Amino acid sequence: MGQARDEAGNVWETDAQGNAVRLIQAAPQGGPQPITIGQPNPSAAYDAPKAAADLENTQATIADRETDNRRADTKLAGELYAKGLRIGANGQIEPIPGWVKPGGESTEDPKAKGRAAKLRQLAEQIDRVEQLFEDNLEGGWSNKISGNVPALIRPENEQFTAAAAAMAEQGLSAFRVPGVGSQSDAELRQFVEANRPLPTDTDLAIEEKLRAVRGRIASELQALDEPLPAGLSAANGTGGSGNSDPIEVPSDNPQAAGSGATSTSVPAPKEMQREWAAYINQNWGKLSGPDLNRFRRQLHLKYDYPYGVSDHSAFAAKANQAAAEGAAPSVVSGLPPASRELSGGEQLMNNIVSHPLGTGVASYANAAAFGLPDVLAGDGRLEAAKDLNPASGVIGDIAGGITGTVAGANALGRLSTKVASPVISRALANPLTTDVAYGGIYGATQADDPLAGAGVGIASAFAGDLVGRQIGKRLPSVVGVRKPADSLSRGERAVFDAVGDIDPIAAALTQAADLNVPATIADVSGEVNSLTGAALRRSPAAAAGARDMLGRRADGQYDRLLEAIERDLGPIENVPQRSEDLITQARQQAAPLYEAAYAAPGASVFQIDDLAARPSMRKALNNAVRIAQEEGRDPAQIGFVFDDAGNPTMTSQPSWQTLDYVKRGLDDVLEGYRDKTTGKLALDTEGKAVNDTLRELLSRMDTANPDYAAARAAYAGPAAEREAMRRGQEALRVSPNQLGVNVANSSPSQVEQMQMGFRSGLADAAGRYRNNSNPFAILNNPAMEQRLGTLYGDQMDMEIARLLSQRDLEAELAGSTNRLIGNSLTAERQMADEAFGQTSLTGDMMQGGVETLVTGAPVATAMRSSIGRGVGNWMRDARTLGVGRRATELADEIAPIAIDPDPVASAARLRAMAERNAADAAILEALIGTAGKRGANAGAGAAAVLATQGVE
Repeated sequence: MGQARDEAGNVWETDAQGNAVRLIQAAPQGGPQPITIGQPNPSAAYDAPKAAADLENTQATIADRETDNRRADTKLAGELYAKGLRIGANGQIEPIPGWVKPGGESTEDPKAKGRAAKLRQLAEQIDRVEQLFEDNLEGGWSNKISGNVPALIRPENEQFTAAAAAMAEQGLSAFRVPGVGSQSDAELRQFVEANRPLPTDTDLAIEEKLRAVRGRIASELQALDEPLPAGLSAANGTGGSGNSDPIEVPSDNPQAAGSGATSTSVPAPKEMQREWAAYINQNWGKLSGPDLNRFRRQLHLKYDYPYGVSDHSAFAAKANQAAAEGAAPSVVSGLPPASRELSGGEQLMNNIVSHPLGTGVASYANAAAFGLPDVLAGDGRLEAAKDLNPASGVIGDIAGGITGTVAGANALGRLSTKVASPVISRALANPLTTDVAYGGIYGATQADDPLAGAGVGIASAFAGDLVGRQIGKRLPSVVGVRKPADSLSRGERAVFDAVGDIDPIAAALTQAADLNVPATIADVSGEVNSLTGAALRRSPAAAAGARDMLGRRADGQYDRLLEAIERDLGPIENVPQRSEDLITQARQQAAPLYEAAYAAPGASVFQIDDLAARPSMRKALNNAVRIAQEEGRDPAQIGFVFDDAGNPTMTSQPSWQTLDYVKRGLDDVLEGYRDKTTGKLALDTEGKAVNDTLRELLSRMDTANPDYAAARAAYAGPAAEREAMRRGQEALRVSPNQLGVNVANSSPSQVEQMQMGFRSGLADAAGRYRNNSNPFAILNNPAMEQRLGTLYGDQMDMEIARLLSQRDLEAELAGSTNRLIGNSLTAERQMADEAFGQTSLTGDMMQGGVETLVTGAPVATAMRSSIGRGVGNWMRDARTLGVGRRATELADEIAPIAIDPDPVASAARLRAMAERNAADAAILEALIGTAGKRGANAGAGAAAVLATQGVE
């Protein structure tokens, strides 16, 4: 800034253009005067006042100019900003980096239409959330209470929660405007999460959240100069500016149903309210009385809803005035309730409830029924009566609360005697269960927010129960009550508590008895198995007895497998002997028939010259000669002659026996093509030709000599069964698919022989297992299960299932045995140390020293490892059994119960223990209930009804 002096001598501060801006120093009044040459100037006397006036005018002008400049600068800045421009530091106009056009359309983001589409999609999602809310959560008591149940229990809540979560995600995307600080991600996420509806929200809270999000959508769309979707306007938000006083809709002023009332109010349906709000939104600022009159009459007719309003002119004028002042349609209230006449009975009931005595009785009945009558009635009549008669209402509530808790406790107490589970029985008989349940239900039914009411009711009932119980215990009638002695011994109690639910354990033992399996409680209960393991580590005597019993049981598994196979699949035969018997049978049956066939005429004229020239027949002749020689016959005597080279040839007149030897020789030729694994002929092209030659020979012989055909059939039957039995033995190694083919190609009698061979093969294979192994493991693979199904078919499904069930049970026995005595030598040494006074902890420390010498590990490391291992084992067993001699005595009691190999006796013992335990529990519950039940119920009931009085 510069300075300048005017003609009067005043010093001014000037701007860049030389204009005076601010007075710095006024001209001196008493200083040197200008020299006047000539005659004096008559106006000189007025120069000083004029200068002062000029100064005042100049200062005012400067001030006005500064104001004008500021206005011009502000206007210019606004015009520039609207275009995304500004005046830079150098005084030049420049673009604003990251500028966003008012309304949300960024100059750097040409996809404002995409944001508008996202906002509309969000509005549609809000409509879906609102529909789920209205269908499943809004309204009656059952929905309000169940609305607080987790989604996994109530599928409708899960749908609502999923839809609300989708709405929140869409909101994060639709509302995000990059580069705008006021809409940062943190602020946006806070807004979205704060307005995300939850199933546990009250009706009002859900409606307010949805309204807030809709309001923001409307604001965003209006800023983008985008039209609003149907049903969406600023009214959906928190309201506009201007007149915010609510504008009440004209009504017929229904009379409240108080004492002496003849009518009551009826709220308008939700759908009707929506249509009314939509009409107001669409016509906001241009409403007319006649149009409103017509619309309301039509609306009331549509929903068959009472209508008593004649004119809306004043209402329309007031609403239009509010719109002109900037108010949003949200200032207009919803449709008021209509009036309905009460019937005579309803008037009588209303008058009774409104009387102080009636209020007390109604409050008593409502509280005694857990608050359900008032909720089911849904008319708020009892609450209104309590407002008229608060004293009698409170007295009735307290009396009813005590009655409700006492009655509930008695009901649950009777129910507890019919429940088999001791744990559930004790819970039901506990007065605290009833008291807390009463407090929660009563609080939920009486409060506007069921969840908050339930929380207050539960907390107050719990506190009242504790205080009342202490008072009850100190009443003379219950002083000195003691817990009876446990009818179960220490060992029985330990086993019974470890078993827990005895039903599955008893069922498993019963199944074991049916299968003749010596299962113990420790075998079928993992908890008892762990307990038994701790007992065997604690007691040398118990461990010795367990090793003896479990060892003998393991040795008997092979015998039990054979019994199971015979029980479920059939008898196990001596296959070699059976095979020999079948061949003997075949020979005995066929011998006389072959003699008759050999003596039959016609062999001399039987022609096979065309077959004799075939290579297979030459091999058959050689085989036939060898077979005859092996059987001690002279080939020459039965029709064979030899050429000069020594090769056998047929005579011109062969016998039937000669031809039979040729057939048998051809059988041996064909046998060379048989697969040793499958037992089937694997014929190549030559093999098929050989087989055709044999079939042709047999066909001619059977036709020419029927006795020969009969002899062959008599021998072939037992021989085929013998072969089938052999294939059954080999079935253990044959694939299930190939076995299915073999079975399909066999006769019923041959299938029986295959089954016999299979059973024998199972027994032989299981016999090769080691003594300490489980032979039932031979059945433990899918292929073996398929073989069983293929061989025995659907008709034996139950038998096969029983066999496999025993297989599984025997596997449990083997695993249990291994866990209990698998490391018996180490356990035995530890128990011996304890028997002589050396603790296992000391032994572990000594073992750590040995490990240090052997492995070269640092002493500290080895000692830490050993001490940690010893302390861990000692603490684990101490928690289970205790310490010292009493722990050993307890272990000696546990072992005989837990590892009794008689499953029938074990199941009976468990049931007896359960009965005695139930009897003890019943006695204990009765005594404890007598000590504090009434006090607890009274305290809980009174506390619950009093605490929930002020919960909204």
